[in-house]
Amino acid sequence: MTRLAPVLIGALGIFGLGVGLLVGRMPELETFFFPPIMWPLGAALVFDLMTRPAVAAGRLPDLTMTERAIGVVVGGVVYQLVRWYLPG
Repeated sequence: MTRLAPVLIGALGIFGLGVGLLVGRMPELETFFFPPIMWPLGAALVFDLMTRPAVAAGRLPDLTMTERAIGVVVGGVVYQLVRWYLPG
């Protein structure tokens, strides 16, 4: 596991928590074109785009696809747990 992976996984977990709380307050977002459970995928893309220049310069290690997938799954699971335990 690279040193950047825990940062991504933690960030996507916190993102999933935030999205779950947001959708709890505004349930109409669940009918959005891109479902909220998939929003961590977009957040992972933004994280990857933000870290790409540092990776290209050699200051940060590159994330593997497995690490990215784990982060997206963690974000989705946290979102779903928040929605189950704090229904809107």
